[in-house]
Amino acid sequence: MGDAVNNGDGMAPDQIDCQILECYRQDPRMSARAVGAKVNLSENAVRDRTKKLISTGILTFAVAIDHDRISSFSLEAYVEVAFPGDADVHSALQELVQGLNRQQIREAMTLVGDVDAMIRVRARNVAELRELVSEIRSAPMVVGTKTRIVAGRWWHGTDFGLPKGKRAKKRPSRKKPPASASPARR
Repeated sequence: MGDAVNNGDGMAPDQIDCQILECYRQDPRMSARAVGAKVNLSENAVRDRTKKLISTGILTFAVAIDHDRISSFSLEAYVEVAFPGDADVHSALQELVQGLNRQQIREAMTLVGDVDAMIRVRARNVAELRELVSEIRSAPMVVGTKTRIVAGRWWHGTDFGLPKGKRAKKRPSRKKPPASASPARR
């Protein structure tokens, strides 16, 4: 079974379990009835399978808390960082972030292209952001920075916060009509 994943206790999910897992991956709040409609099972069958997946440790439900939203950090920015041409970018970024040891740094990544690295930061205000960027710039291995302040954020699959009348319309399917349905050429 190619799609089966063994969780270590010998129990591997079958094809239907994998479909149930995918439903919960897409929307963890989906009801057993809605999942059943997608995988062609009754609500009770989905509940039984879900209990089995939970009891074997394959499926867990967790509450996600967005600490950035409930914290006092109201400003988010991305700081592009340039290192000297001969620098080991990964090591340089790791040394920079560990040396700064600031709670405002949320994520750091090395990149391929014009920019060597990117650091995602959160700050309480512009003055705190300016102080943090200045500290990054003054690090000995940094040769330049560019800062981009985030104005808004949307997640993949959302309507981008647009009012209903302004949302993008779904494109019609581009399936070609069957050969028998197309007009004959002369």
